[in-house]
Amino acid sequence: MPQVHEMQKFNPENDAASVFPDVPQGPEGGESHSSVTHTSQLRRALEATAFLGAWMVIGFVLKLDPNSYLLLGLPITVVFQLLVRKAPLRALWVRKAPPLDIGKLKPAAQLVALAFAIANMVILYEYYFATHSWILVLYELVAILGTIPLAYAIHNFTRQMVRPLLLCLATAGSVTVGLDMTLYLFGVFEQHSLTPVTLGGFVIIWIVSMVQYLPIVFLLEEVWFRGAFDSHIYHLGEKYPNLTAIYVSLLWGAWHFPIVYTSSMGLNADIGVLMELLVLQGVVGSFLSIYWRKSGNLLVPGSVHAFADSVRNGLGLF
Repeated sequence: MPQVHEMQKFNPENDAASVFPDVPQGPEGGESHSSVTHTSQLRRALEATAFLGAWMVIGFVLKLDPNSYLLLGLPITVVFQLLVRKAPLRALWVRKAPPLDIGKLKPAAQLVALAFAIANMVILYEYYFATHSWILVLYELVAILGTIPLAYAIHNFTRQMVRPLLLCLATAGSVTVGLDMTLYLFGVFEQHSLTPVTLGGFVIIWIVSMVQYLPIVFLLEEVWFRGAFDSHIYHLGEKYPNLTAIYVSLLWGAWHFPIVYTSSMGLNADIGVLMELLVLQGVVGSFLSIYWRKSGNLLVPGSVHAFADSVRNGLGLF
């Protein structure tokens, strides 16, 4: 086992430039919290992979539904961030991890968070009386809690992060939405397995989904794969930036398998589904990792992820 060295202060100004030439080396894209564990990159990759593997095994064994599977990631992420990465939770959302003082956040950030919190409280009320499902209620409570890191990320969003956001939308967003549109059109006009959606219906479902997903990504899924996993196995200036981005993304694809797997599909179908997940998430996730690294703000990959999933829901593909 590689030797664990003593925790040292990290100075982003002395960090070597990333292979991505426009990764900011200052407050936006610099290395994260004030201390970084100087263990080998391989060891860090194995640590993160072990946690992810445990998550997947639990999902398989307990046959968790998608929402339960997602929620399981919350304690896993917290434990990993505090005990393995030894980093503050706020470094999951903004890599430089400036102090989080809710009362000192920009008014615009506070207003956005308040609006999202109120909207999710309404959804929570509807969920409770419509379903009485404690899993859906817990999911909505997480969405409400997620408005705090959402406000923190908005507060720390700068002009330098606009370009990575737009590029992330143009790459990861375009690939995902393009595939969803293709599946939708094929299902409506070729297989006749989908009902055409109206523009009004699409907009309503997209808005409701976006209201839920944008704060959710700061506590579930995206926060693990980009904020924790990617940040742990790749420190700015290290070797293999592209390879590590692809590795994280392939495991992101594999992570979906326990919630789409059914024993009745057969081996060939199972392998086919897994390959589809690896290819799609491998491509999309690589862009999400790249622009997380370029911006240092989870709002960049998180908002694109939420946007694309909301389009999927609006098209009736969920």
